[in-house]
Amino acid sequence: MSTLQMLTSIENYLEDLFENLEKLPREKVELAQRNKEKERRM
Repeated sequence: MSTLQMLTSIENYLEDLFENLEKLPREKVELAQRNKEKERRM
């Protein structure tokens, strides 16, 4: 697999993730983000 193909694959995967993120309830996303931030600080 070429570098360009790998990059295209990553971009497509990220697009799918962002589309799915928009479908999730906003409150759950914000809660998950806060929890992740707390984990990073520890």
